[in-house]
Amino acid sequence: MFDWLFRWRRRRRTLDRTGEFRNVLGTGAVFRGSWMGAENSTVYGTVEGDGELEGSLVLAPGSHWKGAITAVHVLVAGRVDGDVVAHEKLELAPSAHVVGNLTSRRIAIAEGAVCEGMIHALQDTSTTHFRERRNATG
Repeated sequence: MFDWLFRWRRRRRTLDRTGEFRNVLGTGAVFRGSWMGAENSTVYGTVEGDGELEGSLVLAPGSHWKGAITAVHVLVAGRVDGDVVAHEKLELAPSAHVVGNLTSRRIAIAEGAVCEGMIHALQDTSTTHFRERRNATG
């Protein structure tokens, strides 16, 4: 389960510059309430509530977030029902499904990812669409 983040991290420059992920919500776990903090977080389970993070957030495949998300960097490989704001970079993996608006300075959307909402790129930025060429094992 947790090796997914390590494999994905090796392939992403944004996560290479990100420090340690100290907060982890495991598969099958459910968190209800506001998720706030300064540390980087990884979610494999379900979050029901809004999140405001001063670090990076990774939503692994099979995860589900029901609420708005704000963080510095956001990588979505699961499902989000709510708006997502990333202050620096927002990336949707091929398995991502977002029902809500996306806002960030840099946005990358993999082929196969789904966004049912508006995309807002801030300050002279563009949205990048890409086809994942690497397999899940690196």
